[in-house]
Amino acid sequence: MSGYGNFKGGRQALLIIDSQRLHVDPDFNDPAYMSWGVDSGKQKPNGTAETRATAERCRDLADEARGAGVPVFIVYYAFDDEDFSSANGGLYMVEYKPERGDLLVPKDEMSVFQGSDLDVYLKKRGIDTLFLAGFHASRCITESAMDGVDKGYRVKLVEACIGENDPHSDIAVSRALGALEAYGAERVTAAQAVSAMRGVHHGDFEPEVIEPA
Repeated sequence: MSGYGNFKGGRQALLIIDSQRLHVDPDFNDPAYMSWGVDSGKQKPNGTAETRATAERCRDLADEARGAGVPVFIVYYAFDDEDFSSANGGLYMVEYKPERGDLLVPKDEMSVFQGSDLDVYLKKRGIDTLFLAGFHASRCITESAMDGVDKGYRVKLVEACIGENDPHSDIAVSRALGALEAYGAERVTAAQAVSAMRGVHHGDFEPEVIEPA
C-alpha cells in the first residue's frame, strides 16, 4: 500500500479485549454488578492479582501503540442494546481508560468479530495485522484470534499481555496460545510487538465507536 511501511505485509492495529474491572480487577466491588448472577447471562466479578498485573501490561502496550501511531481498539462486553457504555460493566476499565483516538468496539459475543462491523472497518483501512491482548485466553481471546485467522488477518498474540482467571493461569494461557499457534496465529513478546509497531507508519484514525452489526 503506497505511503505505508509494512510488518509482513501491511498496516497494524492493537486490540485490547475485555480489560474491564468486572472481569479482571480483584478489588472491584460495585454492588450493581456483584448482584448479577450467571443465570441471567452476566458474571460476578472474578479478577485476580494475576489478571490485574496483566492489565497493567496491556496499559503499557496500549501506550506504546499510541506513541507509534498504531490504532488501539478497546473491545468490551456490553449486553444492553441501548447503552453500551454502562451495560455489564461497560467501560469500567482496569489500569487505563480509553484515550482520544482509541476506537471503541462493544460486543455481546466472545469473538470481537461476531455481531460487529469490525472486519469491514479494518479491511477498508487496509489493516491486515492484529496484535491481540486482554482476556481471557481460553475464551474471548481464543474466539477472536480464530475468527481473525479465518478472515485472513495476521494475528499476533502478545504473550505477557494475555490473561486468564484460572487458578493456574500460566498453564491455561500457555495451553490456549499453543492451540492458537497451531491454528495459524503467532506468539510474540511485548518487545517484539513494540518493535514492529515502531517500524510502520499508520496514518491518522478518528476516534469513534464501531457499532454492532
